[in-house]
Amino acid sequence: MTLLTRPIPRLVLLLLLPFVFSACSVEDDRPAVWSFIQPAIIQPSCATARCHSKFTATQGLRFDSIDDSYTYLVDGEFVDRMGNAEGSRLIWLLEGREVRLRMPPEAPLPDKDIDLIYRWILDGVPR
Repeated sequence: MTLLTRPIPRLVLLLLLPFVFSACSVEDDRPAVWSFIQPAIIQPSCATARCHSKFTATQGLRFDSIDDSYTYLVDGEFVDRMGNAEGSRLIWLLEGREVRLRMPPEAPLPDKDIDLIYRWILDGVPR
């Protein structure tokens, strides 16, 4: 009798398969559009009372408004409408490649959030 023909191991295998496949699937199904990224990632991480809110606006940048923050990033040369994510100053800041600076400074974004912003830039910064 083989391992797969025994009733108990087969049952265990069948019970474990969904977990194995879900662990292999790391695709991020969140939308790479500004209307999702700004309220889900940028506003809670960057528009805090100490950084880029209407009260402080560090470096003149405000990220508490979905439209204003889009304009600041896209027209302020932090991102490239042509999809150059690797050369994007925003990505450099989020990954800490900017000299002596990583944003947000106290709690860097998780890699999956940076990857989503990277995809957003690659896609041409859709709203």
